[in-house]
Formats: sequence, structure tokens, C-alpha cells
Amino acid sequence: MTNGSTRFEGGVGSDIAVGVRLEVEGVLSGGILTASKIEFGDSIKIEADIDTVGTGSFTLRGLPGITVTVNSLTEFKGGINGLGDLANGNHVQVRGRVGSGTNVIATEIERTSITADPRVELQGPIQSITGASPNQIVTILGVAVDTTGVVFEDANRATFFSQAVIGMLAKARGTLSGTTVAWSEMELEDD
Repeated sequence: MTNGSTRFEGGVGSDIAVGVRLEVEGVLSGGILTASKIEFGDSIKIEADIDTVGTGSFTLRGLPGITVTVNSLTEFKGGINGLGDLANGNHVQVRGRVGSGTNVIATEIERTSITADPRVELQGPIQSITGASPNQIVTILGVAVDTTGVVFEDANRATFFSQAVIGMLAKARGTLSGTTVAWSEMELEDD
């Protein structure tokens, strides 16, 4: 439970939703935790080229359906002061948290290059695992990562899939070719 003196860090009360990582401090009384501080965690990490820049948000090449939204709490790095300094084709690294659906609320955006770069990285909670070995599909933020031919870091394919569960953080790396990503590496992430 929150009250008027609850302090929020990295977000506001309306940002609390299923799947959002929170660290809460407070007092437990009668089975109810009254929060004195709520800190939002950044479980989402993305690296890709910007596809289109809109008002308050942008999309990313090779990651269909993901929209990165900025707000007054978003920190900008890499020679940019806001969304207006970004352009289609800029290569960016984004840290943030899950919003609604496949929307990412950016807490930090860094432009690493003003020109396109084929590297793509996607980290987020696993939404689904479908298919049979060696052709499993791991869905992260609505993006279907085809694991055929993927190298699994710190584990082999069997170990990865025996440990992977819905909601667990996973990171996939690949290379953009045209409009699709050829995924090459995958690993489970610690909380």
C-alpha cells in the first residue's frame, strides 16, 4: 500500500503494473506493507538502430512491435539532450522497464552512433517458449527469437531450456540484415 509520503524513484505510482520490477521498503503491519520507498528496476536493455522517431517515442529496426517511450524521468546520454536530438538510423542503447504490452518506458537512452550499426541486443522477460529442439522460439517483448543455430552462453541448449521459465530475464544478441535479425547468442540473466 502507498500513501502520501511514499517516495517513488525511477517512476510514478501509475507505472506500477504486472511485470514491472520493484524494490519496496516500508513497514509491515497486520499483513499489509505500507511503502515508504518504491524504486523501479530496469530489466529491459535494448541495443538497435532507430526506425522511426515520433512524438514522445520511437521504434527500432528489426524489433517489430516494440515502442520506446520517453518521459520527464528519462536520462539522455551520448551527446543528446532529448528525443529531438535523435534521428532515424541512429544506433542507441536503451535501459528501461516494461510498460503496457510491448511498450518500453526508457529510463536511459544513449546514442552510440549517428549512423546505422547492425548489432542488435534484446533483454527482457521471457513471454513464451514454443517449438521443439533445436528450433525453439523464445518470445521477448513480443519479438520471436528463433534459436535455431544460436550459441547459448554459460550453458548448452538443453541446460538453457531446462532452466528457462516464463518471466525469467533472457538476453539475445544478433545482427540486423535488411528488416530481420539473425540471432546468434542467447543467455539467461540474473535478476
